[in-house]
Amino acid sequence: MLTFSCPHDEPVQSCSLRGKVSDAANAEALAGASIRIIELDIVAYASHDGSFSLNEIPSGTYTLVVNYVGYEKLILSSFSIDKTQAFAPLQLFEI
Repeated sequence: MLTFSCPHDEPVQSCSLRGKVSDAANAEALAGASIRIIELDIVAYASHDGSFSLNEIPSGTYTLVVNYVGYEKLILSSFSIDKTQAFAPLQLFEI
């Protein structure tokens, strides 16, 4: 699950990216998975329950890369973060 939120009343949009990384086959949390926004060179790591948070992201379009040892890398290109909230599962497939 991936959640984006941006305050509507700030002149410069600062957004938050929150979500959960799991195994696509069994929905098991993937603790330690890395979640990187390439253009900003920022990274977060999933906690024990697979959840993560990235804060103070300027609104824009980015490439999001999710990586975990033994799993296929997930690349989401042209991923927009703006004033709206969006939800999407971040599920990785075992190699």
